[in-house]
Amino acid sequence: MKQVRIQCLNCGKLVIVSTLQPCFYCGRLYKDEEIDQLLQTNKAEPVEVEKLLAAQGPSVAPVLEVSPMPWKKLILVMAALFFLFFCMICLWLIIRFI
Repeated sequence: MKQVRIQCLNCGKLVIVSTLQPCFYCGRLYKDEEIDQLLQTNKAEPVEVEKLLAAQGPSVAPVLEVSPMPWKKLILVMAALFFLFFCMICLWLIIRFI
């Protein structure tokens, strides 16, 4: 299977196509004869996708450090908010009835 980089004859975008892979933008499928003719007239250049991907290097997602028990922080925050709410109610009651 030949893969070539061409300017699509239908939509004009620069794409990599093959006999099994149509244009990404317009969906035009190229026949093997068309690809050979484009290569002979230098309107296309052969591409090896595997080499392009290998040149980029391995794509590894960054590893995020997650604390082993994130729920403990949530419990502490909720307890602190509850305590503040309780203190505000106590102060309101003291001010209201004194």
